[in-house]
Amino acid sequence: MKIFRILAAIGLMTMTSSAFANPILDQMSKSEKWEHLFTKNGIKTSRLHLDGSSLFAMRGEGVVDFSASEIASAWLREKNWLDKMLTKELGSRENGRVYQEFGIYDNPWPVSDRLFVYEYAMRTDLERKALVIEAFDLNHPSAPDVSKVGIRGEAYARFYLTPVEGGKKTRVDAFWYADPKGSLPNFLVNFIARSFPENTIVGLQEYLVKDKQPDLPVTVEALKALTAGGAFAH
Repeated sequence: MKIFRILAAIGLMTMTSSAFANPILDQMSKSEKWEHLFTKNGIKTSRLHLDGSSLFAMRGEGVVDFSASEIASAWLREKNWLDKMLTKELGSRENGRVYQEFGIYDNPWPVSDRLFVYEYAMRTDLERKALVIEAFDLNHPSAPDVSKVGIRGEAYARFYLTPVEGGKKTRVDAFWYADPKGSLPNFLVNFIARSFPENTIVGLQEYLVKDKQPDLPVTVEALKALTAGGAFAH
């Protein structure tokens, strides 16, 4: 059971760095207390005990053989490579640069399905020389009725996409925290989460190999801004 395959297409919201303050995301990306678990298929997997939570945050680090723009574009398209996951856009604004979306993970009986609702965003981080993609938990009036789905989960993510080898490849440094809620034992949730970084990054690489499509204009624009040393903001 891979209950943590809940990240869906990454929608884009362009803001300055100060607009992206979030205590969970900031704790994950700034902490020096990550515990290395294993490295498999070129992906280094680590975990972190977050303050006030019995669930671990997860981290995956590796190099993907595609550009940062290609990776960001892939997150905006249909995610048929995410296992047992149904996603749907709830709305967009800022000329398509802000997206809200929900994802439903189809769990096997007797585990209830999980509903996750997000707002997705992209910006540049000039200090790290990376595109940054972030997912924020969101309450949205048009999201499905959770009583008809199962249980409302909560999740946050931050991906740093740093161009390497002249931009032909990308170093991915990805952070996740997901709480499926409900009555699942924490030890089981933590055990399942261990496989998520490798599965997601390797799955993304395989998807791009099989189904590569033209980059989206907004990701091309963001990468050009990063290359030129400028912030990507509306």
